[in-house]
Amino acid sequence: MLTILYLTTGLIAVLSLAGWVIYRFFPGVLVRSLQSMAAYRSGLKRRSVNVDGYESHFFEGGAGKSDTLILLHGLGDDKNSFVSTVSRLTRFYRVVLPDLAAHGENALEEGRNYSIRGQVDFVDGLLTALKADRFTIGGNSMGGHVAAAYAYRHPDKVGGLVLINATGTQQTDESVYLYYPDVVDREYFDSILANVFANEPSMPDVVVNYMIRELQPKIKFLNALVAEVENGEDFRMNEKAEEIKAPTLLLWGREDPVVPIAYAEIYHEKIPNSELTIMENAGHSPQFEIPQVLQQEIARFLRASLS
Repeated sequence: MLTILYLTTGLIAVLSLAGWVIYRFFPGVLVRSLQSMAAYRSGLKRRSVNVDGYESHFFEGGAGKSDTLILLHGLGDDKNSFVSTVSRLTRFYRVVLPDLAAHGENALEEGRNYSIRGQVDFVDGLLTALKADRFTIGGNSMGGHVAAAYAYRHPDKVGGLVLINATGTQQTDESVYLYYPDVVDREYFDSILANVFANEPSMPDVVVNYMIRELQPKIKFLNALVAEVENGEDFRMNEKAEEIKAPTLLLWGREDPVVPIAYAEIYHEKIPNSELTIMENAGHSPQFEIPQVLQQEIARFLRASLS
């Protein structure tokens, strides 16, 4: 018994030291491990499928269930965005969380169409490969923009639409999409957090520095992508939203300085069969701040729209 206790204590000490080393010198390993653990707990598996020569990565859970929910992340984000939001939805629905083209594990290939219309076509190719014929689709920020354009382009496939602090509508000619500076420093990173969160999280320097290192090489490409979005098809959804037929749930964090509630009201006014819910204690990306509230609202909408 003492021998087992001794060995266990020694193992804990070794693991603690290993954890500190990983945290201090290899934060990317820690981040990816935590993401994988969260996906596992939400009943999701990492998958990929080749779509017209482009390897497309996604999370999928609840396979075999008849009703399908697709959720799309925003600009510069990835498929991990909605993992916590769908933690219980995978018990009742087939859930697919894709990486958009040039995001997450999907390659940044020159020459592809990264406009909103281009992303719509990419998502359609992926869902066709997954044999998803009719589903509820939604997304946050640019992901919501893509979802709205998808509902406009493929009304026969969309049974419901969920827009979460989504871009796509315009009050003026000025775009709400933001360009990155040439060099990202801690001050700019903190400003991103201030724009995304109503209550900024406390993040260790080692993790922030890792995220900055990951972002820096992508800036030129991401800025080119924003320009392509702004100059491409389906950038302005004001008029096209009037033709969206699917029942639509608009979920908006009240404290969003990027896409304020006024933009939600445009969607609400234009989409004939829509409802708007304003969520407290949340900013631009409520899936990170209040995932359980978001999950409850989506579950309520799915029960009503699929009944």
